[in-house]
Amino acid sequence: MTNSILIGKVIYKLLKEDPDLKGYIGSRIFPLVAENDTNYPFITYSRDTIFPSMSTKDGSHEDTCNFSILIVSDEYMNSLEIANICRRIFEKRTIISESMILEYISMTDITEEYSENAYTQRIGFTCKITNVG
Repeated sequence: MTNSILIGKVIYKLLKEDPDLKGYIGSRIFPLVAENDTNYPFITYSRDTIFPSMSTKDGSHEDTCNFSILIVSDEYMNSLEIANICRRIFEKRTIISESMILEYISMTDITEEYSENAYTQRIGFTCKITNVG
């Protein structure tokens, strides 16, 4: 069995530790939904789907995971810059954490909207996850 359910911890750590991103959003990074009255800009992230991609009689040894990053800003150009940084953080990398390895990370889609006086950029990613060791 893989630890893929814990991917949110890895996503948060990567976003929080990036110095370029910190310059834009500080520590305004949230799972699923931002706290009430959060100042712009901010990021939310979510694990969208997980499904086994390599299983044996002993269980799943590799999962495919889809996750999303949502950038919310009151300035359109700012939302684009932050989205570009988020793409750089994840795309085409192998990420080894304490509990899992993320490989073959690729952007699957990006959408943008304007709603409730804010510009949003939603980036979808997919990756393969295996356990460390």
